[in-house]
Amino acid sequence: MNFFEVRTEFFRPAWRRVLMVVLVLGWAIAELILGNAIWAAVVGAVWLYLLWAFFVAFEKGPAGREEE
Repeated sequence: MNFFEVRTEFFRPAWRRVLMVVLVLGWAIAELILGNAIWAAVVGAVWLYLLWAFFVAFEKGPAGREEE
């Protein structure tokens, strides 16, 4: 399994994907408020990746199977 693979059965429900994106965004904002600009940028990049992976490139069908 690829480390950056987020298309798993665990993230099939939309509420889990939304929760994960909100938590990571909160983490990035916290790092920025605390003055850790480098970590804020790193976590912000992770947030952008999750946003893309969960809501742009996420397949609606079961993981690992093509929709019929």
